[in-house]
Amino acid sequence: MRRKIIITLAIITGVLLALGVGLNWWIDKKLPELITKKNDSPYHITYRNLDVSLWNRTIVADDIMLVPKESVDAKEQIPGFYADVKKITITGFGIFDVIFGSRISANNLSVDSPHLTILKDPNAKDQSTSDHVKPLDKLIRVSNLMVNNASISMRQIGRQSTILDVTNATVKLEGITVSDQTLKRKIPFTYKTYSLACDSVSYRPNAVYELRTKSINTARDGLKIDDFSFRPRISRAAYTRMLETEKDLYDLRAKTLALDKILWGYEDDLLHISIGTVFFDQLIAEIFRSKTVADDKTKKKLYSQQLREIGFPVEVGLLQLKNSRVTYEEEKDKEDGPGKLVFSQFNLKATGIASGHGEKSIPDVKIDIHCRFMEVAPFDVKWSFNALDRSDRFRIAGHIRDFPSQALIPFTRPYVNAEFEGKLDDVKFDLTGNDNGSKGDFALEHSNFKVNILKKDGKRKNKIVSAIANIFVKKDSDEKPKKVQVSVDREKDKSFFNLLWRSVEDGLKQTLL
Repeated sequence: MRRKIIITLAIITGVLLALGVGLNWWIDKKLPELITKKNDSPYHITYRNLDVSLWNRTIVADDIMLVPKESVDAKEQIPGFYADVKKITITGFGIFDVIFGSRISANNLSVDSPHLTILKDPNAKDQSTSDHVKPLDKLIRVSNLMVNNASISMRQIGRQSTILDVTNATVKLEGITVSDQTLKRKIPFTYKTYSLACDSVSYRPNAVYELRTKSINTARDGLKIDDFSFRPRISRAAYTRMLETEKDLYDLRAKTLALDKILWGYEDDLLHISIGTVFFDQLIAEIFRSKTVADDKTKKKLYSQQLREIGFPVEVGLLQLKNSRVTYEEEKDKEDGPGKLVFSQFNLKATGIASGHGEKSIPDVKIDIHCRFMEVAPFDVKWSFNALDRSDRFRIAGHIRDFPSQALIPFTRPYVNAEFEGKLDDVKFDLTGNDNGSKGDFALEHSNFKVNILKKDGKRKNKIVSAIANIFVKKDSDEKPKKVQVSVDREKDKSFFNLLWRSVEDGLKQTLL
């Protein structure tokens, strides 16, 4: 009896071994066909070595090349997704999927040292990266993806310069789910967790700007970017020559950009974004506008309307700028150069930023700013509005203290050909308004104030004109702040800040003249 059991077990073992060897041989034969001949995706795939272990349910491939099938015999470059991969490891693959199916299903896919290139046709409509990735689902479907030491580049056909460069990227996706429903979406899969790290990113969306970063790292639902910048690739003069109508040129740099509590995705193809905090440390924002080109006469939307018209749900709990600097330069005449306004030691907190899409009510956006105006005087601002208020009502209040008026020379000399002397001891404004205009209180306390009108060369004082001007200017406010009511109609082809400036200007005229 014991002998029969041993013989039976030996036979079963032999059959299993034979079956295993046979299956391993079959898969070794079947898998290359699945990857090459029976590959239903639009990609042609080659490799140097392919090892399959049935016992470990592992597939290892070395030196993989992936190119669009149309490019194999083409004489010219074909748009699409190209990959040169050092090694791919697939673990936990489904044996019967390989034997009877046309797709590899597995638990884990690890991709080592891939160099990915995306070639775009400049004459074709824009395609997202997911448009290139979706067809790969016909070949392989996995639950977890790990990409190590990847480099990514994107460029247009016929150009050597790249649009996008990403270096030494590591990406991990866990809990990937792909279905017929997800494949219809802009992101063709869902996932439970993800992580991302890379050494640097360079992105050139157009001929004017370039976005650059150093390291990028994710942690749970957060993101941290070091040395973020969004800077012009061309000079101010070249940019101005490109314009048909006036438009701001931005130059932005930040030591750190950090986001937390990031939630985003698509629901019925509608994007939704929710971020707990957006934090900029040491942001340097330089804004330049040339008034030497034609005015843009289109209506300028207030910020509440801009948020309201985003078209999908967006929410940012807190926007914070710390230890930052904002500079605005406006060039009225090329010979005189731009007038400059500087807001240094700039600290901002904004709460309740939301588009309100699909909502009936949302909290107000509240903005609190503390900085130094022209680097010399404390300047505090409180500003609020609501995106769902279709009248675009707002309230903004500001307070400047101990401001020496000579500090305005970098702005007034090139812009109005004048200089001021004396001191603005206390400036306060509290304005309410909407899309049609603003009104409110303005108060000024000043001492030893004087205006100097310059000659056309912008250097020498025009004594006669200055003397006449100072006849009408009040030198002092007698140590009491003078309060006036201001009311200004909005020029709807101008920005919110134009309305704010004209409101303050109206208050200055009433108190100084």
